Amino acid sequence: MIPTLGKRILLFVFAVLLVTLAVDNVLTIRQVSHDYKESLAVRSRLLGNELSSGIEKVISLGINLSEIDGMNNRCQQVVATDPEIVYCVIVDANRLPLYSHDPLSPPPVMLSEVKSGNTAISRLSNPRFGHVYDTTTRILAPDGTTVGWVSLGFPESALSAMTLKLLRYTLIVLVVVSLIVLLVLFFFVRINLTVPIEQLCRVARRVAGGDFNAPLPKMSTLEFSSLANAMESMANSLRDRDLKIQDSYAKLELSNRELQSSYEQQERITDELAANREMYRTLLEHASDAILVVDDVDRILLINRAAENFFGIPRAVVVNEDFLTLLARVHGGRVEREESLLCDLREGRISEFELNFVRPQSGERVVGSLRSSTVVDPGGKMMMQLTIRDITRDKEIKEHLEQVASDLQNLNNMKNSFLGMVSHELKTPLTVVSGYSELILSGVAGRADESVLSMVRYISDASDRLTAIVRDIVDVTLLDRRQMPLRVRLVDFNELIRTATNELEYFFHVRHQTLQLDLDSDLPQVLCDPDRMFQVVTNLVGNAVKFTPDNGTITLMTRLVRIMRAPDKSAGIDEVERIDTYQHTYVEMVVRDSGIGIDVEEQLQVFEKFYEIGKIEEHFTGKMAFRGRGTGLGLTIVKGIVDRHGGAIWVESEGHHPEKFCGSAFFVLIPLLPPADPAETT
Repeated sequence: MIPTLGKRILLFVFAVLLVTLAVDNVLTIRQVSHDYKESLAVRSRLLGNELSSGIEKVISLGINLSEIDGMNNRCQQVVATDPEIVYCVIVDANRLPLYSHDPLSPPPVMLSEVKSGNTAISRLSNPRFGHVYDTTTRILAPDGTTVGWVSLGFPESALSAMTLKLLRYTLIVLVVVSLIVLLVLFFFVRINLTVPIEQLCRVARRVAGGDFNAPLPKMSTLEFSSLANAMESMANSLRDRDLKIQDSYAKLELSNRELQSSYEQQERITDELAANREMYRTLLEHASDAILVVDDVDRILLINRAAENFFGIPRAVVVNEDFLTLLARVHGGRVEREESLLCDLREGRISEFELNFVRPQSGERVVGSLRSSTVVDPGGKMMMQLTIRDITRDKEIKEHLEQVASDLQNLNNMKNSFLGMVSHELKTPLTVVSGYSELILSGVAGRADESVLSMVRYISDASDRLTAIVRDIVDVTLLDRRQMPLRVRLVDFNELIRTATNELEYFFHVRHQTLQLDLDSDLPQVLCDPDRMFQVVTNLVGNAVKFTPDNGTITLMTRLVRIMRAPDKSAGIDEVERIDTYQHTYVEMVVRDSGIGIDVEEQLQVFEKFYEIGKIEEHFTGKMAFRGRGTGLGLTIVKGIVDRHGGAIWVESEGHHPEKFCGSAFFVLIPLLPPADPAETT
């Protein structure tokens, strides 16, 4: 019969406990016996020293050791004092007994060897008392000579009796403690081990019988609780698996029915495949692109009607012919380039190449784009399908567009040259007209007729406007050529804005508009060209004045921002903004108005040259006329100056609404430290 786990635990713990207690008791008994022997030795030594001291005092009075009276009684008193001492004998220097606790039958004297000191103890064999522990103490004369010894002895049997008594007591305690521990352990194992295991076994048998919903008892220990949870998870898993198996059986039955149905459809599919094969042949034959199929040695196996028309050679001549031979026919024998390209195409180094040749019959130039794809026949043989699209017309259109683009570039260069020439040629006469106008107005103002002075004033104003236009044209030309110099220095940006807006105060007054300044007081100084930044502010605010109705509001705000856009002076109007890996510090200026707004489609085009001209009937060079359009160069110059500083500018608006006045906002970013530019002068 296999012992249960509880019995094994009880036997093992009992055995360990019994061995532990037994070893502990043996060691304890040995220690107690040794301590008891030492205590007897100490007592014997003390009694021997006391008796020896008394005898030495008497000897010091001049009395001989053998002549001392009452020593037998004294020895009897010593033996009577301690029941463990079995004899007390006093001998002379020749080891002859002089006195004894039993004068009638003194024990034979077997003194211990005193090697040093006055006392010695040793285990001796006495004929009368058996094995004894003898304590021998010297008796010294006044001159220090040994005149005799005091010998006290206690039997070894006293130690054995004490040890036996202690052993009996220890065995009784050991048996009682073992029984108590065994009983406590039995109930502990029963409650905390055996009963939970039996409960879990019953649940496991129910799960094995198919009852996956068997309730699990509540366990009192963490280990059995974990085991119960594991059994519950196992039961749930088995239940789910049983459900899956049942579902699989149902699916298998359904699959069998579907398989049977698929067998019934196989013949229909075979017929459809034959029809599809015929349809593929038809599609291949009537495809608009030229298609050829060649084998691994470039032998033409199949060619469609479009390929026959493309090359202008009958298919009967081409089939089973080498593809390079076909190309040699249309090229007049020169196929070195095509041979190399075809090799690269087969090995995957290129995906396509162009064929250029002249049809032999018509002499017409033909351009085709040749592509390849791998085809595997039913026997596993690799073939290559060559698809050639006729791109002759596309090639002609592309060449025409390239020519048009080149012509447009030339026109643009001519336009830039013309603008530079016009601005250069107009500077001198404008300077003369402006100078003489100022001379007339200042020199002959009191002598000339007022009508003449009025006309001169008109001439001066017109020359000033024309000078401003010429200056804008020069700035645009310099920006196009990336030759505009910047004279940078540290500038108080808020103070620059205040100065610029003060010069426009007259326009705000005439149009009854309100200017609101929201300037960041903690703004640091900016390294920039103050004159060009002044031009940026006046142009943006001037535009806001023109496109904001009377009594409108214009807000100008500055703040410090940190973004991940790297300063870049090479950025153009249409270039993508570069993003850096860390943040850069910019000064942001926002010019917001309550005007007519800008269409979403136009928000990227307002910075293009001459875009603002629009309808010629709306063109007006006045600086404060509502909705008056100028030359269309102001925002282009603003954009170029901001780009030259490594910044950015953009506009945001809900759209163009002349009645709703949704307004627009121009955002300008200027880096605190723009990137270095060798063209700058500081």
